[in-house]
Amino acid sequence: MIKNFLFLLITPFLFAQSISSVDAKVALNQPFIIQSSKSTFDNTLFYTHKRLLSCSPTLDAVYKIESDKKLKVLPKKLLKSDTRYSCSYKNENFVFSTVALKVNEVLYFKHEKILRLNFNDAIDASSIQKGIVLKKLDKLSSTNLNYKVIANDGENIVLKIMEKVGKHSLKLLVNKKLKTTSATSLE
Repeated sequence: MIKNFLFLLITPFLFAQSISSVDAKVALNQPFIIQSSKSTFDNTLFYTHKRLLSCSPTLDAVYKIESDKKLKVLPKKLLKSDTRYSCSYKNENFVFSTVALKVNEVLYFKHEKILRLNFNDAIDASSIQKGIVLKKLDKLSSTNLNYKVIANDGENIVLKIMEKVGKHSLKLLVNKKLKTTSATSLE
């Protein structure tokens, strides 16, 4: 009985991954740390552009070896939102996930009837009209507003409201039909 109990206690340690991401969810545009429980990384290197990690989807990055147990990953390109990356380094396999798509900032310029939205990932232009709904709120009712996209650089979208708003409040709805360029959507 005690032998079985000890085996159950030790089993997770035998099969645990020795390499993992420090953060539960990795930001899309910031460096992140990969930690190892044993001496794994070649600390004779400092920075390298060589592809140290083999990942799916592909990870284009510069690497800073901070110690034999710590690797800093500096992505060259924005990572994909809400994506699970499966990676390997030498004979070690590990996974990390990125944060979900989100709206970082909304600015409304009332006199110009312009709305500026900032997202944490590049938005697919063809999904904007289906994925963003603007409503004019009245006391007892709401009306969908027509708008046109006047600027879109991927992460920043500027909308021009084509109808009179007056002193009414606006309601912004961003739904799951809004997609990123890598086809992820809001949770």
